[in-house]
Amino acid sequence: MTDREACMKLYRHEKIDYIPNLDAHSNLLFMDPLEHGCGFFDKRNEIYTDIFGVKWILHGEGSIPVPGEYRLKDITRFREEKVIPTDEQIDAFAWDELIAGFTHSPMWDGENKINRVLLPAGFFERLHHLMGMEEAMIALIEEPEAVAEFNKEMVRYKKRVLDNLCSRIRVDVLMFMDDYGNGKNMFMSRDMWLELYFEPLKEIVAYTKSKGVVFELHSDGYITPIVGDIVEAGVDATNPMEGINDIKMIAEKYSDRLLIIGGQLGTQIPYAGEKRMREIVKTACAQLAHTGAWFPDFFVPGLAPEKIKLLVGCYMEELGRLGYQCR
Repeated sequence: MTDREACMKLYRHEKIDYIPNLDAHSNLLFMDPLEHGCGFFDKRNEIYTDIFGVKWILHGEGSIPVPGEYRLKDITRFREEKVIPTDEQIDAFAWDELIAGFTHSPMWDGENKINRVLLPAGFFERLHHLMGMEEAMIALIEEPEAVAEFNKEMVRYKKRVLDNLCSRIRVDVLMFMDDYGNGKNMFMSRDMWLELYFEPLKEIVAYTKSKGVVFELHSDGYITPIVGDIVEAGVDATNPMEGINDIKMIAEKYSDRLLIIGGQLGTQIPYAGEKRMREIVKTACAQLAHTGAWFPDFFVPGLAPEKIKLLVGCYMEELGRLGYQCR
């Protein structure tokens, strides 16, 4: 069994006899130029425009919508304002150029690694990218019917994006990015999430899996109240499942159906000394290594090389101490 095959077995909830190093065995294809108008290595402090017409500024470790310059003021007018791209606009995007930028990299190995496509700006994220967080939250409360219609159109958009990707490159895993929580709580109640986001998520999951592609949900922050609903929607894996969540309960209850990638206090890692790093790693390993449904997460954006080396070293040492092999 190759390491690529081992990774895919875990994604499909099959048991194997070691813990693969997912980061080492993955090709990452970022869709930021589509959804954010720019790539990670583009010029800093420049303004970029994405396919929705949202303006972004790239600085520091990533990109953010230009404050105050929002594309949509009134959610009930999203159709009149034509904020969601048509199928023709999606098809006309420079797909081949974007994909070639990754596949021509010396790090790309299409034969021995899995292809993970990172698709930013899910349904909730796109709403506040268009409107700003304050107006988006007001829309959830005052215009839920319009938000629901917006989400239906976003499902159509995401399906067309996936069609374009799968017709050009082998997609093993789609990492669908939609943050529903912050460092303490969810942005909305579980009831509101169920009303507005469960069905769109379920539909795009089913469509993704119908193409033979694994569905991985990237959702930062606290999402414990909806983990069971995410599993019911058919999500195969989730990351980073930050340590602020009830990791022990989630692992015990859902490890037969949900692969966890991460499960650590990721926001503390950039600031952790060696002692604290070892504590973070030890906790994650104790809660997750025995489940057979876990990948350690060594990908922490912006982490200095020496910290990455320390993080990986701590994991290898702790897993070895517990009797697990990671390669």
